[in-house]
Amino acid sequence: MRKVIIKGINNYDYILVDQNNNIYNKNMEFYSKYKPKVNDIMYVSEQILKETNLYAFKEVQNIDNDDEYIKIINDNKEYLFQRVYG
Repeated sequence: MRKVIIKGINNYDYILVDQNNNIYNKNMEFYSKYKPKVNDIMYVSEQILKETNLYAFKEVQNIDNDDEYIKIINDNKEYLFQRVYG
């Protein structure tokens, strides 16, 4: 999983930047009380960063497969999200 920082949010469009200053524009929707914010740290799979798609995630307690999950860190709190389809 790659560490990125959320640098901008416009509706469901997230601008993510990694440590090499690569910029990723991802369309993501989050089904949870917590919604990621600018400057949150996100750990996301290479597959999601490379793929062009619309993404939806629900909050979960455990991670089973790194390719289908992301982790958000905000003020030392961790939030885990699983990709949902359909």
